[in-house]
Amino acid sequence: MLDNILRDVKHKHTAKTTTTVKFKRDIWDLLMESDFEGDMLEVGCDVGNTTYVLGHAAKQLNKKVFSFEIDENRINKAKLLCNDLNCEFIKKDVYNEPWDISNIGFIFIDASHEEDDVLFDLKNSFKLAGKSGIVVIHDYGLVTLQGSSVKSVIDNSTIYEACKFLGEKADWNSLGSGRVIDWEAAQIKIK
Repeated sequence: MLDNILRDVKHKHTAKTTTTVKFKRDIWDLLMESDFEGDMLEVGCDVGNTTYVLGHAAKQLNKKVFSFEIDENRINKAKLLCNDLNCEFIKKDVYNEPWDISNIGFIFIDASHEEDDVLFDLKNSFKLAGKSGIVVIHDYGLVTLQGSSVKSVIDNSTIYEACKFLGEKADWNSLGSGRVIDWEAAQIKIK
C-alpha cells in the first residue's frame, strides 16, 4: 500500500521543497506504530507531497490532517493532490496568527529554521499536543545560508531534545540550498 502511495508524489531527489522517500516511509511507520490521541497537524505543507502521505496514514488511523500554510498557491496545489483525503488546509501565518485548533496528537513542522521561529513552533506544538504528543520537525540537520539550523536550536535548548531521527542522515538536500550536517528530521520531546 505505501509503495503505491509513494509512487503518486514527488520526493526530495526531484523536488527540492519536499521530503525524501525514506522520510515518508519513516513517518508512515512512526504513525502506524504510535497510539496517539487526536488528529494530525502539519505546519507548512508546500504543495502537499508529504501531506498526501500523512493523509493516507490518517485515513488508515481514522483521523484527520489539518495543514497550516501561508501561501494560497501552495494550498491550491495541495488541495488538488489530496482531494480525496481527510485533509483540511488552513491559510495561516503561523508566526502572527493564533494556532486556533484543538484535539491534536501529532504535529509535523516544516516551516522556518530561524531560532526564534523554531522555538515558537515547538512551544505551540507542545501546547496543542501536550507533553505526550508526537512532534516531528523537518530539516533538522540543515544549516541555512544564514547559518541557522534546527539541530543547533535543539542542542542548545534546556527544554527540548531529539529522541528519534527520521529520513536520511547525509546527502538528502542535493537540490536545495544550505549545508547538511545531520539527519533530515527529528522527533522532539520535552526534557
